Amino acid sequence: MTATAEAAEPTAAEPASLTAADIAWLEEFDAFAQLELVGGDAELLEGDEPAVTEEVVTAEELQAQAEWLRGCHARLAELGAPGPAVQHLYFLAAEACGDIAWAGKCAEAWASVPDVLAEGDPRLEQSMAAARCLTTRTLDGTERLVDAQLESFELLVRAGAV
Repeated sequence: MTATAEAAEPTAAEPASLTAADIAWLEEFDAFAQLELVGGDAELLEGDEPAVTEEVVTAEELQAQAEWLRGCHARLAELGAPGPAVQHLYFLAAEACGDIAWAGKCAEAWASVPDVLAEGDPRLEQSMAAARCLTTRTLDGTERLVDAQLESFELLVRAGAV
């Protein structure tokens, strides 16, 4: 390889130039990630703090949450195919959606357990395991999605788009 060809290749410190389509995709990706991170509650993006209560989560609420969580892959696919320079972020987000969708299955399992159980009922452990699963998988997916979103923002900053 010639010195000219080597200088033209991007390095880890110097990413490939982003096209206008890449920048548009990254901006859409940011909106997608923000909405995923608040569980689809757009009001939270407006700055409203969620009310902290000690209310019992109902089976209907868990089913709605499960449906939202399981839809992560479909919402990601709506962004369309990214360009080669940002495709790795799509794959990171797809991994995050895998965890988030798994959390949806956990929410569904939790919803299948009756709200009130007597002490010693074996379904109580099933309920606790489903709750732990929902929490763990949501956190895992959220962490991956935040990592992808941060990298997306860094690319936009380097491209001068932010």
